[in-house]
Amino acid sequence: MLKFVLILHLCTFADISPRCIGTIVMPIEYNSYSDCILDGYIQANNSLKELKEEDINKYFYAIKFECKETYIEKKDI
Repeated sequence: MLKFVLILHLCTFADISPRCIGTIVMPIEYNSYSDCILDGYIQANNSLKELKEEDINKYFYAIKFECKETYIEKKDI
């Protein structure tokens, strides 16, 4: 069964070249790409709100996110 997982990347744009410094795979399986990508905006917003405002301003933090396909084996019960 095709599912999608949301992956969040914490990135800094304080240097000449942006770089991502942390990755979180969310423990949620989405039934469609649209469900995943739309929730990505919500989760990215929530993740930024957990950071200190002074750190966001100092390091120019941003959350990059993506949805990856994954196949879940359906188990017979």
